[in-house]
Amino acid sequence: NVGKQLQEKGEALFDQVLIAKDGTKIPVRIHNCLVTVHGRPAVIASVRDMREKYRAETALRESQQRLALAAKAARFGIFEIDHIHHTFHCSPIFRSIYGFRPDEILTHERVLNSVFSDDREHVDSALRRRVDPQGNGLSRSEHRIVHPDGIRWVLVRSQTFFEGEGSQRHPVRTIGASVDITSRKDIELE
Repeated sequence: NVGKQLQEKGEALFDQVLIAKDGTKIPVRIHNCLVTVHGRPAVIASVRDMREKYRAETALRESQQRLALAAKAARFGIFEIDHIHHTFHCSPIFRSIYGFRPDEILTHERVLNSVFSDDREHVDSALRRRVDPQGNGLSRSEHRIVHPDGIRWVLVRSQTFFEGEGSQRHPVRTIGASVDITSRKDIELE
């Protein structure tokens, strides 16, 4: 397989686990390159120790799991909007807060349609500020939504990230969290 890749592409890249003298397993990435030396074919190989990369990937995965557990414990509904590909992703808790079924296909527009009509102008204004290329992308909004069980209050905080400079600056991604604050608002409004 490696020989075939070398012949067809002039190089081959593969991962392997080497065993050190003390028995330690060392994951490595080997890059072979076909060259000509004094008119004869030769292979130059570089070997990269992948232990640190795998440790970093494991640490990142564990960090993401801890963050997901913290968001779940705090009952935060997490969402992400990709402004380039026009996609919307959210956590199961987000769906629960808004009363969406687990199998329901969601778009950002569908979520916005759940905003209580009297709060729509306030939310639209917050959304415009959030994606304004002249702004910092931060947004905070307390508003009501129409939940299948009735009117609910939510607090939404988000950060929009931009690319480009000056007139070329544009939003690429928004990440945020929603939390149901109905109980708190009920006490405030009494």
